[in-house]
Amino acid sequence: MRILLDVYLAENFGDDLLVALLCHKFSHHDFFLLADESYSSRFESLENLHFVGALSRDRGFGTRLVDKVRLLLGLPRMTFMKALAIGNFDAYILLGGSLFME
Repeated sequence: MRILLDVYLAENFGDDLLVALLCHKFSHHDFFLLADESYSSRFESLENLHFVGALSRDRGFGTRLVDKVRLLLGLPRMTFMKALAIGNFDAYILLGGSLFME
């Protein structure tokens, strides 16, 4: 199974640990991390983890225009590029230790 990981990586131990645990627990699946190669040294021991370039977090004119169109069409709150990337995978996982605090 091909699984896309969208992880909040801010050079902290907890989020790195979440990725490592997930990859070890489900070692028979291939995980694709939305991050640039600068994170590869942290996860070099994980043979089932691959990197796909981080999607642009740039808020340039093009991104703002796509977001406005997306809102007008009532599409979910994710970037157009991420939606395209998700279509190439069997599953999508959003990981972050404090992303969903109440």
